[in-house]
This record gives sequence, C-alpha cells and structure tokens, in this order.
Amino acid sequence: MSSSDSPSEDEQAADQHVTGANADSQVLQYFWDLASLQQDEREAAAQALVGALTDSQRQHDESHRAQGAQPSGSLEQPEVGNRQQRMEHCLDCCSPLMAYGLKRLARGLASSRQGARQGFAAAFAATLGHSAAAATEQSSAPLKQPFVSAAGVLALLEACLEVTGSMSGADQRDALLGRVFGLAGLARSGLVTACPAADVSSGSMRGVAVVSSQLVGLLQRKSFLRESAAAALVELLQDLSTQQMEQVWSWLNSVFEGCSMVV
Repeated sequence: MSSSDSPSEDEQAADQHVTGANADSQVLQYFWDLASLQQDEREAAAQALVGALTDSQRQHDESHRAQGAQPSGSLEQPEVGNRQQRMEHCLDCCSPLMAYGLKRLARGLASSRQGARQGFAAAFAATLGHSAAAATEQSSAPLKQPFVSAAGVLALLEACLEVTGSMSGADQRDALLGRVFGLAGLARSGLVTACPAADVSSGSMRGVAVVSSQLVGLLQRKSFLRESAAAALVELLQDLSTQQMEQVWSWLNSVFEGCSMVV
C-alpha cells in the first residue's frame, strides 16, 4: 500500500476507542470545568466541549461513515440485549470521542458536586441539539447527519444512570435526579421530534409519548423529583401544535387516571 493510501494519523486516532485514560487532556479539563462553581466557567467549558465533540463527529462522518447511515434505536419496540449492549448499539454512528463524551456527560448528570449537574446538563442538551439540527437538515447545522436518536439517548440514560436496590439512598437519589436532568436535556435539544424514530409526520407522536411517560413515572416515583420532572414535561410539550398536544394529552390522561402520587 502506498503512503497516499495509508490512513493519516488523524484517521488512525479517530478509530481508537476513547477512554478517560487516552482522551485528550484539554477535553478532560473541559469535563472538570463543567463542575465549576462559577457559571461563566461552566458555560465556557460546555461551549468548548461541545465544539470538540462536534469537530470529532464531523471528521468521523467524512472519513468513516456511510452516507445516509442513520443512528440505531427504536421507540416502538424494545431492543434486545442488556443495558450496555443496547447503549453501544445506539451509539454506533458516533465518533469514538462523541461516544465517550455522551457517556461521561450522562454519568455526570448524577454528580452531587455543587454546579456539576447544571454544567453537565447544559453540555448534554447542546450536544444533542447538534444531532437534532442535522436530523432536520438545518442549513446552519455543523453536521450533515444525526449521530444519535432519541431512542439512543434513552438507552444511554438507562445504562449510565441505572438504579438498583443495592445502591445507597443518596446514590439512588442522585441517579434519579440525573435521569430527570437527562430527559430535560433531551426535551430541550429538540431531538425527540427531530429524529426519524419519532417522526411527527406520522401523527403518532410516539417519541413524545415515550419520553413523557418516563417523566411521569419519575414524577410519581419520588416527591423530590416532582418539580424538576414537571418542568421538563412542560418543556417537552410546550412547542407542540394543538393537534399534536391533543394526541399526546389523550395518551397522558390514560397514564394519570387512577395514579396516586408518592408523598
């Protein structure tokens, strides 16, 4: 193979699995700064991190990804495999750095460090927003193809923020709050209605219904989740048309009927 046919150093690096041990030190610093007590530092870190992840994804799309390939995941039928397998399957269109970044951002949503949850949530929503912009083919979108679907984000949150009976009460609380913040970021990003898995033209609004059901479940699960989950639910529904709202509200009514709130 001639030197012109050999993979460039950038392409070889893009093929590598990214972990905390081999990630770029500047990218790692962005993650640390997301937990800063200073809002301006958190915002600057989020902007820089999203830029680095997006640049990595653009390079990956140009050199490794088939044109028109869509991210995996289905909101209609449950995926096979365990949580980790479902997550990895749903991140199959992500660059190695983007996949690492999404996982770390999702886990960071459960951090109890002051300022961390807000910083990680802002970066998470902004990153997902780029996938939504690509899915809706916005001319200003920095990427031309979505890299994760709404279903993929749900699989990501399920794997990274799992709640088990063996966890301490504090850890369960942090994980549940992380799920609420993650679903709020998903709602804020516009990805639920932008990706093919939640095609609004079908009239089913299945994606909105699925995310709404998770928020309702969290709202009912613990009293300390009510305010945040309700705010995320409003944000998810507020931009729907009257017809779309009626479809989702009809479904939500059936969920709310006979439900007792947790005190």
